[in-house]
Amino acid sequence: MLLDASGSMSLYTAFFVRFLHGAVVAFREAEAFVFHTRLAHVSPSLRDRDVTRAVEKLALMRRVSAAARASARASPPSIAGTRAASSTRAPPS
Repeated sequence: MLLDASGSMSLYTAFFVRFLHGAVVAFREAEAFVFHTRLAHVSPSLRDRDVTRAVEKLALMRRVSAAARASARASPPSIAGTRAASSTRAPPS
């Protein structure tokens, strides 16, 4: 499953993260991905049966990711958005 957690969807993100959590816990083979500015595989974080801890793990992932982006400064400040094209390319074989 893929959750769009970009800024335009922020109103719905908390609800759908809990939905993803329920699906990943209920269906062992389910995989979950969150898309904010980049695509992130979040199934391992959501497998915790306690939804509060699972959401805290996702929040930690987001803080670490934000810190890494801030230090890397990969894009000029004038470029905004989700970088959808570069985040959804197929992984190398």
